[in-house]
Amino acid sequence: MPATGTLDEAHPDIQHDLTHPHAPRSAPGFLVAALARRRAAGLLPPTVLCCDNLPRNGVTLHRLLARLGAQTDPSLGAWIEDKVACPDTMVDRIVPATTDADRARVAAALGMEDAWPVVAEPFLQWVIEDRFTAGRPDFEACGATLVSDVAPFEAMKLRILNAAHSAIAYLGLLVGDATVADAVQVPALDDFVRGLMRDAAQTLSVPPGIDVSGYGQALMERFANPALQHRTAQIALDGSQKLPPRLLDAMRDRLDQGLPVARHAMAVAAWMQHIATCPIVQDPLAEAAGARGLWRRPGGTARRRGGVRRSADPPRSARRDHCRARPAATGRPAPGSAGAGQ
Repeated sequence: MPATGTLDEAHPDIQHDLTHPHAPRSAPGFLVAALARRRAAGLLPPTVLCCDNLPRNGVTLHRLLARLGAQTDPSLGAWIEDKVACPDTMVDRIVPATTDADRARVAAALGMEDAWPVVAEPFLQWVIEDRFTAGRPDFEACGATLVSDVAPFEAMKLRILNAAHSAIAYLGLLVGDATVADAVQVPALDDFVRGLMRDAAQTLSVPPGIDVSGYGQALMERFANPALQHRTAQIALDGSQKLPPRLLDAMRDRLDQGLPVARHAMAVAAWMQHIATCPIVQDPLAEAAGARGLWRRPGGTARRRGGVRRSADPPRSARRDHCRARPAATGRPAPGSAGAGQ
């Protein structure tokens, strides 16, 4: 369950796997079945390496596998708990959700249709916790960084890259900017985001040799890449889930240090304004909040301040783009919706 990081034992697929462990349906069920086979065959316990981009992904996966295994066979759960390694990993790469324009461009270049090409920026960082049960491939040869603790790198990405992305998305939508590259061309917004990064950097503890200031400067150059066409509406999705690790955690740390939180509060206020004025809010809490009357839309007004258009009712084109940014009807996020730069 996303809110708790625990196994959703009431999910129909998990219920199925608990009663049919040899014919699983869920991803955890398949992994547990494979681990059970290795254990029964007397093979070495493996390392299960996450390739998603969720915070503390290895720790979370290990918890889910051990719990599901224990529900099937207590001794299997104990074996997974003690013997199987699930290292944490972190990917830093901006991967916008695929659009119809991307599909058309790829089809024209390849002469064939690709239903879901993945568009990404040139930059790539892959950080892996160096904790494996029986050796490992030479991941460094393909550019990965092996570390004893992924958490500092993850915190830097969340509080600088992802926090800046959220701020750009909500403020950019309010002033009518459809893409990140458009938004950072606004001097006031560029200055604001750089200040937000400096504020966030004061809450980080990074390993020696990591240049947080240089990371922020490089990010602004990455954000300005017009070829990505990274839509602010896409980044704005699911804000209630994204803002706590991106903005609220840093705000708490700054308050504990007696530091001001004006820039972080402004980004949160932009999110509040966004959910109050957007015709369709794509967020797990939208239904519950709407039922309680928390996300009612006021009448729109607009004014200019400092050369930047401020609007309580986002421009019609931005609202339309936001509605088109919703994931497919499967309920699963489109590629990039939980990616490195979302």
